[in-house]
Amino acid sequence: MKVKHLISSTVLPLTLMLSASNGFADSSNFNKTQVADIQKIVHDYIVNNPSVLVEASQKLRDEMQAKEEKSAMTAITQNTQDLFRNPNSPVVGNPKGSVTVVEFFDYQCGHCKEMTSILDNLVTSNNQVQVVFKELPIFGGDSEFAARASLASYKIAPAKFFAFHNTLMKASNPLKNDDVLKLANAAGIDANELKQAMKSAEVMNEIKANFALAQKLALAGTPAFIIANTAKSQYKFVPGSMPKEKLDEMIQQVTS
Repeated sequence: MKVKHLISSTVLPLTLMLSASNGFADSSNFNKTQVADIQKIVHDYIVNNPSVLVEASQKLRDEMQAKEEKSAMTAITQNTQDLFRNPNSPVVGNPKGSVTVVEFFDYQCGHCKEMTSILDNLVTSNNQVQVVFKELPIFGGDSEFAARASLASYKIAPAKFFAFHNTLMKASNPLKNDDVLKLANAAGIDANELKQAMKSAEVMNEIKANFALAQKLALAGTPAFIIANTAKSQYKFVPGSMPKEKLDEMIQQVTS
């Protein structure tokens, strides 16, 4: 599948360049022989120069990421209240710290799980950081149940939220509903009270609001991070997971 995608994303531009160089503006102007000739030229070029696939893929990825970041930065400045100050979004760390890290995540997202220990370490080691969690259950049913349980735990037992959140993140997939409730009990959260809170309008509206925000930011998936200073005058957008060193670098850049 990846090879097909790479070839299609490379062959099309090459074909268009070849057609343009011959003065053709529409593929309907090609006869069958010309189409066959062009296909052979493109095929032979790719076979003889396979590195062009990697180069084209990298260029396309860079262009898409740059476009995504530009669009996101505009949306961030237009939605600071919903991103950083929504009272229904779980927050851990220092609410008066010098930097805010917003994470959009799904409890069944593998790359989100990779970030769990990094964020946990960040919160415990840096007293100038607050993390705002934005549940974005893009994998549907089971993920949505876990997201609602997480938000409900923050509503009824905020002091136990972070431990519960980390437990959910470290749990194996698939994360079934019964597993979520068992983990809640293990975290000292009453499962019956939790199930009742999961039905609240605040919980349901928070998930809807997160999806609306994700759409405004044009997020392609999870995780996604927005990092900002206290004044909300410096932002960094990171679409995807990252090593601890990269996160530390982003924080340094918005606070320096």
